Amino acid sequence: LCLGKRHLLSNRENRIAKEFRNLFRIPWTVFFYLYNLTLERKWYDPNRMDVTKRRCANLELLLLGMLHHIGHGATHAVIRTNTGISEEFHRRIFNGWVSDFATNMKEEFIFFPHTPEALYREVQRAYEQRGLPGCVGSIDCVHVGWDRCPASQRNLNKSKEKCPTLSFEVVSNHRRKVFALTCGHPGTRNDKHIARLDRAVQGLNPGGNWMSELSWSVMHENGMRKQFRGCYLISDGGYMRAIQLIFPLKGPSVSIHPHIGRKLRLLF
Repeated sequence: LCLGKRHLLSNRENRIAKEFRNLFRIPWTVFFYLYNLTLERKWYDPNRMDVTKRRCANLELLLLGMLHHIGHGATHAVIRTNTGISEEFHRRIFNGWVSDFATNMKEEFIFFPHTPEALYREVQRAYEQRGLPGCVGSIDCVHVGWDRCPASQRNLNKSKEKCPTLSFEVVSNHRRKVFALTCGHPGTRNDKHIARLDRAVQGLNPGGNWMSELSWSVMHENGMRKQFRGCYLISDGGYMRAIQLIFPLKGPSVSIHPHIGRKLRLLF
């Protein structure tokens, strides 16, 4: 239905365009970008022939199957009934395409703004308006279940979730744009351990990247302004006490970072 009415998909308010986004979780323009990207990077050759001299599966159907699998959790067996392409071929193409995309495109989509002006416009201005100057994002670890974890690694990856997991540390802004993402760590590693290995956190240490040299100021109750150097991330109480990680705090305090911690407790 959607592929037969492409001219209607460019208008996001059209019923067909809304149906497309509901089925595949992205607008048509993003799908068209992924299709052209796959051809440009030669991740799939739509003109190749199989051993019987027949043209291989349609790339558009394969991409739609991948998006339906990611967006709705549909199994490859269910997708096969919609595309007429074998379940095993869908599985192999999905694994290969996701691997190619993650390996080659990560740096193009997951990154901090490259200039102080862009950082302030995309991140710091929103936090500053909420009384959190100097903040450049939020950080936390997410556990993803590992269904087929080898028996020899179950104890290493079995965490508080009571099942084997991989832990990924994510840094994002207030609009859920991801700025940094670690590789998968064993589920038994806690947030403190992973943070010490995270390049995004290390870059905010004194002498790290350019964000560690940015200055920001706050006004004390007596009306005097005080300058600070180095940006920080919002975290939860599972992280270590560090100048680049601030989490909600309770009780009285005299320094500026606990003061911001109390502000976080009121906001979140």
